Amino acid sequence: MANFIQRASDSISGFGQSYEKFSKQLLIEQYSPGSIKSYGHKLAAISFHFKKLPEHLSEDDCRDYFSMLLS
Repeated sequence: MANFIQRASDSISGFGQSYEKFSKQLLIEQYSPGSIKSYGHKLAAISFHFKKLPEHLSEDDCRDYFSMLLS
């Protein structure tokens, strides 16, 4: 099964570019490769859940998603 990053890239137009921008920024800020990969998977998972680009997610979307994970 494809990972969330690939699934999000395949199903959300523009996600690949958003992910590349995100991961480059974390690299510039000297995050470890493992952290970049982990954060990227989480970003892809929430984007895939809502079928939205990360920059189109609202605070309420994020709150609802994390609340769902905790219930």
